Amino acid sequence: EGSRYEYLDYPPRAPASLTGDTAIGGFQLQWQPNSEADLAGYRVYRDSTIGFSPGVSNRVATVGIQTSYRETRRPVWQPWYFKATAVDTAGQESSPSNEVYWRPDSISAAIPRAPTITRAYPNPFNSTVVIEYLIPDVGALPAQISVRVYNSLGGLVRTLGERSDHAGIQRVIWDGCDSSGNAAASGVYFVRLCFWGRQTSQQKIVLIK
Repeated sequence: EGSRYEYLDYPPRAPASLTGDTAIGGFQLQWQPNSEADLAGYRVYRDSTIGFSPGVSNRVATVGIQTSYRETRRPVWQPWYFKATAVDTAGQESSPSNEVYWRPDSISAAIPRAPTITRAYPNPFNSTVVIEYLIPDVGALPAQISVRVYNSLGGLVRTLGERSDHAGIQRVIWDGCDSSGNAAASGVYFVRLCFWGRQTSQQKIVLIK
């Protein structure tokens, strides 16, 4: 009776040696080709956070077996970070490549020198609000950040984070409750961002129930 062998179909290896260079019309990404016979193509991911995890939300392109991609949109406030993965014909995806970033010199003057709240959404809000803030490359990473919510009388309602953050766009969520877990009343509130204990930015938000 003949022997039986089980065939194991492994995901492809990660694209090797991802590089990125500023080029005419954008940012050119390149990597070494994979050798798998069942290779279907590559996926490119972009995020504003160092060490990000690739996912559907930050995928920017799916390419064929070509080993390059040109990003034509430019970052406005923060560097963009890129990774690539390989995908086989069975839909299996590799682990991500190394990470490269794009921060054109042309935007350096527009980047704030201190962390800044960029937006709060939705605003007004009913149940939860996302507070998005930017940490520029301030030369001291990770930066010590705190995000606090105050009522219209200046009373502290909730501390959303006492954390160490890296350069890029960061986010925290307020669920509309105070530090004791009680629902806050409808009204105007102020989110304050502090950098190493010093307030650098404030955003007004409105809670409507």
